[in-house]
Amino acid sequence: RRRWGIAALGSAAVTAGLVWALVREDDPAGRCAATVAEEAAALWGEGPRAAVQQAFAATGLAFAQDSFERSARLLDVHVDAWARLRRGACERARGGVARTEEERGRARCLERRRLTLAAWIDTLTRADAGVVEHAVAASTELPTQACSEPGPEVDDDGLVLAEAETRARAERLLARGRALGLAGQHAQGLTPVAEARGLALRLGDRRLEAEALMQQGLLHEYTGAGARAADSFLAAYVAAEAGRHERVRAETAVHLVHVTGGPPRVAEVDALWFSLAEASAAGLGEGAIDLRASLLQHRSRGESARGRHEAARRDLEAALAIEARRLGPEHPSLAAIAEQLGEELLALGRLDEALAQAERAVAAAEATLGPEHPSTARRLLARGEVQERRGE
Repeated sequence: RRRWGIAALGSAAVTAGLVWALVREDDPAGRCAATVAEEAAALWGEGPRAAVQQAFAATGLAFAQDSFERSARLLDVHVDAWARLRRGACERARGGVARTEEERGRARCLERRRLTLAAWIDTLTRADAGVVEHAVAASTELPTQACSEPGPEVDDDGLVLAEAETRARAERLLARGRALGLAGQHAQGLTPVAEARGLALRLGDRRLEAEALMQQGLLHEYTGAGARAADSFLAAYVAAEAGRHERVRAETAVHLVHVTGGPPRVAEVDALWFSLAEASAAGLGEGAIDLRASLLQHRSRGESARGRHEAARRDLEAALAIEARRLGPEHPSLAAIAEQLGEELLALGRLDEALAQAERAVAAAEATLGPEHPSTARRLLARGEVQERRGE
């Protein structure tokens, strides 16, 4: 009995030691950090980075290396931001298993963010001259919104109603279509987006359908198919309303301000969609301040087409102020707005102010895209036109 008692005490001590060791090793935060570090490395580690740099160099463009370095810095920021959110979500879910509806929604949003980044990086690894030209500006347009949307519908047993595999495939296709659009390959992007829409219809997921239709509208818009773009945006607006996808509803209304009516513009149609877009964006609060700037830009084009250059100038000045506060003084978007504002000032005969905006556009392009970039050349040309009007 004495020997068994000693053995039992020894066994208990060993067991206690093992339990303590396991407790010390059971570190959810540490496991999350290691998991996310591996995911981030697979997304944008040494291998993908080297592949992108090699693809850019193979184009032989004078600005290829500069474009790579600027794009890489932007991707560093985007991937780091994603990793922080992903790690936080993993820790809140106690090791990565999403249990609540809120956790599932956040996990799904972060997975879509990862798919978007992965599709864009994959596109960069097969870069041609057009992709290299678009790379920096497009990298600034990657999503940055916080992941706080509701999760997918679940039944009483907590099972996802839609087939997870089909949904994942649809979201991969949609990410691919977005990446091709960012790269300026708009016609090629229509195929995966159309397939994603078909899968969304099969799932009966109106939110995913709305996202696919909005992307389809953007691709049509950039290929010059204004009527098709308007049809896609209108269908996206309806699907977003049905699916309670407030962000997409607001975005499509903003785009409809730009594409509806076509030339000649219809003032009443512009005014209707402006009111709907303004109300939708206002409902989203400060998180939709970017939509407010886009809305003002789109309305300014309609005003300019009707010869109302003073109204267009006011809208563009307001948009420029919003974007400068939101993005900082050096951002590719500012160059485009400043150039457009300079054109309106030129039409009004306000040559000194037009030159100031042309200078601002050149400075923003040089700072963000580099001195050898084709977009910088276009801003230099625009500045030269203003100087010519001034007799210089």
